[in-house]
Amino acid sequence: MVLSIIWLVSYTENTSRINMKTRVASSSVLLPSVAKKDIECPKVSLSKKPLPLTVLVSFPGSGNTWTRHLLEQMTGVATGSDDFDKNLEARGFLGERKMDGSTIAVKTHTLYKPQSRKPLRDIKRAILIIRNPYNAMVADFNRLHSKSHVGTVSLPIFIRDWKRYLSEWSHKWYSLNHSWITQKDNLLVIFYENLQKHLEQELTRLYSFLDDGSFHGNIQCALNITEGNFHR
Repeated sequence: MVLSIIWLVSYTENTSRINMKTRVASSSVLLPSVAKKDIECPKVSLSKKPLPLTVLVSFPGSGNTWTRHLLEQMTGVATGSDDFDKNLEARGFLGERKMDGSTIAVKTHTLYKPQSRKPLRDIKRAILIIRNPYNAMVADFNRLHSKSHVGTVSLPIFIRDWKRYLSEWSHKWYSLNHSWITQKDNLLVIFYENLQKHLEQELTRLYSFLDDGSFHGNIQCALNITEGNFHR
């Protein structure tokens, strides 16, 4: 019940307050063409010139890996991570453990801490993905127990371990999102549910937020290959 109230507040009443702190794409921004036609998309690679440190932050199970895939297809630049996942590296994510300015964004699941250890201390921009807390925690529970980003667990395991997981992680969903929304400027909030329902619109917002002339991408490249290997 408490989580439902938190989610309702986050998704509705707080939306206008959140948007006051974020850069939202406007109709005056010149964006790449998204016409439904064949286009030549660049091969995803690490940037040869340093990019501003942008973090892609979320509670686990909120679609961070899928969003990384979309960003890479849209910009042609690899995404990084503050940890290392050999499964993601094996599936083509070139930026695992890279936080050196060679990636368009760096995945993290940590709370916002202005005095964080380097290099996360030098964050210039942040993208926060928020997902319905129940769905996010079920996805993360499945990931932890199946050892797979898209795996699921049997009902007996769910019955045995769910309450213990919930007691440990439920408050962390709120704490993580609250820390970034209330403390970090130059923040773009993306709701996972909106990304599912209005992908082109949300990609436009992402492109506008990231576009500083340091890359040459196209939203259509992400729309052509939306799923990736880890879309929950």
